[in-house]
Amino acid sequence: MLAALGKHAQANKPQPFLKQAFHKPSTINQQTPNSSMPRLYCDNAATSFPKAPGVAEAMLKYLTECGAPAGRGAYRSALEAQSIIDQCRLKVGRFFNAPPDRFVFTLNCTDSLNLAIRGLLKPGDHVVTTLLEHNSVLRPLAWLQQTLGITQTLLTPNQQGWIEPADLRAALRPHTRLVITTHASNVTGVIQPIDDLGTICREAGVIYLVDAAQTAGILPLDMSSQPVDILAMAGHKGLKGPLGTGLLYIRAGLDEEISPWRLGGTGLASEDLAPPTAGPARFEAGNQNLPGIAGLSAALDWLAGQSLKEIQEREQFSRLGWQIALSTFPGIRLILPESSSVNILSVTAEGFSPHDLAVIFEQEYGMEARPGLHCAPLCHQWLGTLPTGGTLRVSGECVPRDDEHLKFHNLSR
Repeated sequence: MLAALGKHAQANKPQPFLKQAFHKPSTINQQTPNSSMPRLYCDNAATSFPKAPGVAEAMLKYLTECGAPAGRGAYRSALEAQSIIDQCRLKVGRFFNAPPDRFVFTLNCTDSLNLAIRGLLKPGDHVVTTLLEHNSVLRPLAWLQQTLGITQTLLTPNQQGWIEPADLRAALRPHTRLVITTHASNVTGVIQPIDDLGTICREAGVIYLVDAAQTAGILPLDMSSQPVDILAMAGHKGLKGPLGTGLLYIRAGLDEEISPWRLGGTGLASEDLAPPTAGPARFEAGNQNLPGIAGLSAALDWLAGQSLKEIQEREQFSRLGWQIALSTFPGIRLILPESSSVNILSVTAEGFSPHDLAVIFEQEYGMEARPGLHCAPLCHQWLGTLPTGGTLRVSGECVPRDDEHLKFHNLSR
């Protein structure tokens, strides 16, 4: 497939970059989408679309046929609701090769990261993280630096966009409590060497937290063998579940080191005012998002029938295809297009803000892509794109239904 794409690129000459836009200044200010263009959804780094087959049906079934809370009664529909949670947790455990009770249901990856970061860190702790991180990491750390007096060291990526293990080793201190890295940047898509970084953390006795928002469901993650202590995930991206779902893996033995920051009813030991000491119930106070969990469970059923190797191959095919299609426009600059990456490309164009570029691409070609800083300001500062408002991020479908990049190329000719 990749060779075929290369031949396709050689056979097509570069196109004048957005030539119509140059002659229609009002285009940039006109934000009404062109409804006549076919929709090319390219914001899968924010949330996947379409969702896995069966997701909508499972959510609707819960809402129309069950509707009861879990863990709050012994009647039939309450037990059915609890079964939805239990079955989904079992599927999560199988997918990531770890005991089911190591996984906590959350609202999203932001919720997972906040739970781990704010629950672990104490006054005087030192944290090592990177310039690549999302604000879901940076903002909790900044808050704790201000309120608890934690300190942090920010690692700079190398020219290929990944963190050198030697730099991590050099940054560790005697009071380093936590290392946090993304698995893949949500701006460049570059994949980080988490096994090497995690091994260094294990040797030093430091907790390693990985933000897998862009990789869960796309890259292999084996919690029984990889040196990762805590893994934060979105249920609605590569796992192809609905919005409002997230997961947090916590290695056995760490539960009591993480203070729960949401306390309340769990349906267990209600006579005890202290929260549970271990397991998911410690962190899952309150009613669960049962429609979302039902949808995530259906998504995991679908993923169980897929090959992750084939998903990765499709990712590479799609990313290279978008790279070739976008490169046909003189004036487009790709950000770090050659590193090992998930299906994310960031682009800029001289004379156009990322927002303007997004508006034009949607109006002219139906592309739905995200402009801006992508909640990762330090990454854009490192890339040099912060002063101009960031980039336009193109993140095609992780399992493309069609060769959408070729449809885009044909539309742009």
